Amino acid sequence: MKESDRNKIQFDPFMKFVIEFHNASLSYNQLLNKVSENPKLFSENDICLLEEAFLVKHIAEWETFIQNILVYCVAIDTSQISKFLDLELPNKISFDNSAAIINGLSYLSITSSSELKGIAKKTISEKNNPFDQFQMKLLNQIDEAYALRNYVAHKSRKSKSGLLKMYSNRYSIDKFVSPGKFLSERIKDEVGEYPRSHLYYGKFMTMATLIWRHLDRKSYNFVFEDEMSTDGWLKGMVKMNKVFEVMTKEYNL
Repeated sequence: MKESDRNKIQFDPFMKFVIEFHNASLSYNQLLNKVSENPKLFSENDICLLEEAFLVKHIAEWETFIQNILVYCVAIDTSQISKFLDLELPNKISFDNSAAIINGLSYLSITSSSELKGIAKKTISEKNNPFDQFQMKLLNQIDEAYALRNYVAHKSRKSKSGLLKMYSNRYSIDKFVSPGKFLSERIKDEVGEYPRSHLYYGKFMTMATLIWRHLDRKSYNFVFEDEMSTDGWLKGMVKMNKVFEVMTKEYNL
């Protein structure tokens, strides 16, 4: 990173969480790319198993990320959670104290996007709430990934019912398809052709970058100079990868 860039990308505490989530996501995507680029080395069953394993790992990373962001946003402004709990708290508290309060409310086990938005509204001030900006289309795709993960993790009747409902409502699929096969199916859009799993992982990363934009617009705008066009967004993602690579080394993340 150039010396002149240091003032544009301020390493606020929440950036650690964004960068760590980005790095984990990137590592999983790179491994899946190796699989898709060498199809002769893997059977269809192997690919399905890898897709399911990476999905579970990816959502675990996502849950850790949103929990840390939730705790951070409460720590920097306690006004909303003070009202919710009817407590007199200092305006700002430590990250550990915030985590203890959130954990005491059993808010560190979030199972859907609607639950996340509801919890955030109760605990985070309107000014600092990065979750309130997410549109339903984006949230619906996150919930699709959760439906897939739930079946992979539990294989219960309830999780299978939820998965079948998602298939039927969103994709008009009226029979059971394994999550691995569904994720490995190749789809096309204006960006190119890729496994469906890349779509979901891209949505998670989009939400992470939107959280970054809400919490520090200045540094976000330095990377995403043009976020309105597909080409500008893709260029921003490439620049973000380079910036985060440098910051990972600088801050030993």
